[in-house]
Amino acid sequence: MAHEIEPMKSSLRNNIVVVFFLVITAWGIAINGIFQQVLKKTLVSEGLEQTVVESIANRFVTIGTGLTIAGIFIVLIIAIVLSRSITRPIEELTKGVMNVAEGKFDEKIDVTSQDELGQLVMGFNFMTGERKKAEEELEEAYAELQKAYEKLKSLDELKSNLIANVTHELRTPLFITKGALELVTDTKDEKEKNELLKMADEALGRQNLIIDDLMAASHLGDKDRFLKLEAIDIGGVISYSVEQVKDSISQKGINLEVIVEKSMPKVSASRKHTEHVMRNLLGNAIKFNKKGGSISIEARQIGEFVEVGVKDTGIGIAESDIPEVFNKFFQADASTSRTYGGTGMGLAIVKELVEAHGGKVGVESEIGHLTRFYFTLQIAKED
Repeated sequence: MAHEIEPMKSSLRNNIVVVFFLVITAWGIAINGIFQQVLKKTLVSEGLEQTVVESIANRFVTIGTGLTIAGIFIVLIIAIVLSRSITRPIEELTKGVMNVAEGKFDEKIDVTSQDELGQLVMGFNFMTGERKKAEEELEEAYAELQKAYEKLKSLDELKSNLIANVTHELRTPLFITKGALELVTDTKDEKEKNELLKMADEALGRQNLIIDDLMAASHLGDKDRFLKLEAIDIGGVISYSVEQVKDSISQKGINLEVIVEKSMPKVSASRKHTEHVMRNLLGNAIKFNKKGGSISIEARQIGEFVEVGVKDTGIGIAESDIPEVFNKFFQADASTSRTYGGTGMGLAIVKELVEAHGGKVGVESEIGHLTRFYFTLQIAKED
C-alpha cells in the first residue's frame, strides 16, 4: 500500500513546484522585456545617441535579469514550502484512508488548519471514530449473542436431562411397587407380605415427593396465591420432618442430633412449605451421606430471624460448584445423577420457597467431609 501512495506524494508536490516555476519565469521574462522596451524609448526621447542608449539598456537588462533570476529562486523556495503545506495534510489523509481500508481505526489525523482541508480532516476523524464505535458495539452484540446461544444450548441440555431424570425417578418407584405387589400375591408368609407392602409404600412415598417438587416448581411464580403465612413452631416442623425420614436414617445407620434453643419464638411461614424445605434438605443430607455418618439439625434465633441449619458428614461439595447448587436442575456431574438419582430441582425449590417467605439460604462445605445448608425465616409478630 505504501508503495502505491509514494508516487502520488511526489507527483503532486512536483507539479505544484513546476507550475510555480513556469509562472514566475514567464512573468520575469515578460517584465524584463517590457522594461527594456520602455527604457529604450525613454532614452531615445531624451536625444541620446543610439550606442549610449544600447549600453544603458543592456546594463539595466543585466541587472533586471539578475533580479528576475533571484526572484525566481526566492519564489521557487516559497513554492516548495507552500507545496509541502498543501500536500502534507493530503498525504496524511491518504494514509488515514489506507489505514481505514486495512481496518485500523485508532489513529487520528492532526488538524493543522481551519480551512476546507482542515474541515475535511475533522470529518474524516469523526467518521473513523464512529466506525470504530460501531465495530465495538457489533463485537459486544456478537458476544452477547454468543452468550445467549450458549445459555439456550445449556437450557436445552438441562431440559433433556430433566425429562430423562424425572422419567427415571417416576418410573423406578412404579417398578418397585409393581414388583412388590406381584410378590405379595404369590406369598403366604404374612411377615414377608408386610415387608413387601412397606417397600411399595416407601416407593410410592418417594414418587409423591418428586411430584410435590414438580408442583412446587410450577407454582413458585405466584407466591401470593399459594403461600399462606401463619405463626408456626419451627421445632414442631423439625420433629415432624425427622419422623418422616427416620426409616431412611435408620437404614444407613446415621447418627442424628437435633438442637433447638429453648423458648424459640414462632416464625411467620407456611407450615406446608416449610416442611417441604426441611424434607428436601434432610433428603439430601441422607442421600449424600455415608453409612454410619451423622446429621445435625440446629435452630437458633439471630436477631429478628430464626436460622435452621442441616449439617451432614457426606461427600461434600466442590468449592467451584457452590455458587451453582441452588440453580435449577444442577447436578455436580453426570455421575452424581446416575449414582444418587434426583431431578436436580430440590435445592432450587428450597431457595425459591425460603426467599418467597422473605428469608435467605446458604451453604458451607468441605469436599469429602461435611456440608451445612441453612435458611432463615422471619420471627412472627405478636398480636
